[in-house]
Amino acid sequence: EAQLDGLTPQTVLDAGCGSGRLASWSSADVTGLDFSDSVLRFAATRSRKLVQANLCEGVPFSDGTFEAVVSLNVLYAVPDPESALREMARVLKPGGRLILATPVDSRIWPLVAEHIRQATKKDWWRTARNLPRLLAWVVNLSIRGIFEDSTFSFFTEVELCELVESAGLSIMSVEPCYAGLDRLIVAERR
Repeated sequence: EAQLDGLTPQTVLDAGCGSGRLASWSSADVTGLDFSDSVLRFAATRSRKLVQANLCEGVPFSDGTFEAVVSLNVLYAVPDPESALREMARVLKPGGRLILATPVDSRIWPLVAEHIRQATKKDWWRTARNLPRLLAWVVNLSIRGIFEDSTFSFFTEVELCELVESAGLSIMSVEPCYAGLDRLIVAERR
């Protein structure tokens, strides 16, 4: 959030928008993109600008359309992270910024422990209210892992930086986030 607020872009692509939360709190013109029908139906409660597309197969935007691309916890789950990064870079204007967070560690417990440590009463209430969705997500991931040939890609910080740079972006900063399991990378299109 702070990374985007300091940027104050006019046009933002939320690549892998999920529930559309970015559009609900940002003052920027956010376009949400996701491949999932059900996710986009939920995101429609928060945003009117939604596009269904697969990041790995090309997105329906011209080169240089957006001043920023935000992609939070998406890259590890796409089947072709290199193609997804190239697409994100392609739709950025020259000088535009990519704000990317992705896991560099497959362990989930440190994230859960950090959530428990920092959770407020409001957080616990929200967690309880969303428990059915969380359970459905866990079941869905389990089914995908058992019956589909899907794998998650966890890159080291060095590998992740190399991928970002090979997509034509210059890294501006790299920071640990999400209980140290993710890296938050801010990069600029050359």
